[in-house]
Amino acid sequence: MLPANVCPVVPLTLKLAGADLEFVDIDSETLCIDEQRCSELVKLGKTQGVVFVHTYGTSYNPQTFFKKLKKHASDIRIVDDKCLCIPDFTLPNTVADLTLFSTGYAKYVDLGGGGFGFLQKGFDLSTDQLMYEGTDIEPFYKEAFAKSEKISDLPKGWLDARVSEGEKAGYRQKVEESVEMMKIHKKAINDIYSKMKGDFETLSDDFNQWRYNILVKDKTSVKERLFAAGLFASSHYQPSSVLFVDALFPHAQSLYDRVVNLFNDKYFSQAQAKEVVKLMSC
Repeated sequence: MLPANVCPVVPLTLKLAGADLEFVDIDSETLCIDEQRCSELVKLGKTQGVVFVHTYGTSYNPQTFFKKLKKHASDIRIVDDKCLCIPDFTLPNTVADLTLFSTGYAKYVDLGGGGFGFLQKGFDLSTDQLMYEGTDIEPFYKEAFAKSEKISDLPKGWLDARVSEGEKAGYRQKVEESVEMMKIHKKAINDIYSKMKGDFETLSDDFNQWRYNILVKDKTSVKERLFAAGLFASSHYQPSSVLFVDALFPHAQSLYDRVVNLFNDKYFSQAQAKEVVKLMSC
């Protein structure tokens, strides 16, 4: 089971592993996967696992939900995807079988790649080597989105799972130092954004660590105004479910239709943030 608006790379990775996918809508309050629907599917014996994605890096704690799933089916596998959360090397107090953090491009800490996870005892990591040929998967799924096409056959050699000893060296220190710098940087920019006035809603602070998220009536015009001024914004995540199934997921679609992610990462300055505030407040 996956939330309908999960980043496309997640279902593509699971497909590469030979898994069948079941998409589930998000909850309108938590903005994470609908827990009640997941529980129903688990009770029916319809699934072997769930990927819980912390939308926009929310710190929402799903442990009660995880325990409920394990009670329904003790052998269900739970992946707690915290790839947009603040990287944390503290051993998690969780019943999730795997907890994941990322330091890839555009994550809270952006080291250009890499990540780490915590695996429960009793599991073995595969030693199989994936074939990697340098294929870029992003144009592949973006073209499918643009053409409203379903994905059936995956390209080969796109998933890079290689980790060199050089990349491992000093990794934790780099991450922890970057976390402290990013906390200061993001707070400064978020404080600027918080003074913005206009015809929009702001998501709660818990959703604004990865980026600063607002809900607008016409996101196309908002993004066009920002880009015309030499500024930037994004809109994540388009429901990747459309790449695989025809089912509709109204909450995931509604969020995508309205959300604009304003940058607060290392590529965006306080001066740029002030320009965004001026533009949005006109």
